[in-house]
Amino acid sequence: MRGLKFVSYAMAGSALTLTVLYLGPSALVRREGIGPQTTLVQVIDDIAPVFPLLFTIAGMLVLVSTLRTRGVVIAHAVAAGVWMFYGLLILLGAIFLEPPAPVLTGTISIWAAVMHWGMSRAWAEQGVR
Repeated sequence: MRGLKFVSYAMAGSALTLTVLYLGPSALVRREGIGPQTTLVQVIDDIAPVFPLLFTIAGMLVLVSTLRTRGVVIAHAVAAGVWMFYGLLILLGAIFLEPPAPVLTGTISIWAAVMHWGMSRAWAEQGVR
């Protein structure tokens, strides 16, 4: 079970790192020079700081549930939803930009969601809920 805990802590760390990056200078998370066009992530970010909040919640849920070894399956499922939401917004937003924006970050986010879902299944197979 130490392996599962290690991976869960690392995955929590990735979400919390994104929180820190989002709270830092905007050059760390925004692509400059796309003119008057905005991505879907930027549209939502302009309304409220949704993504730092979502990544904080996801990271803390996974971290605390892993420490307690309770609620880990639900925590990873929530984190999967956050990463999937973020990734889909990046990918859908990239389609509408001219020229299209790079999709690397969106693709990585989708795979992070899949890994969180896999971790939720791995913990469930160990009998941890």
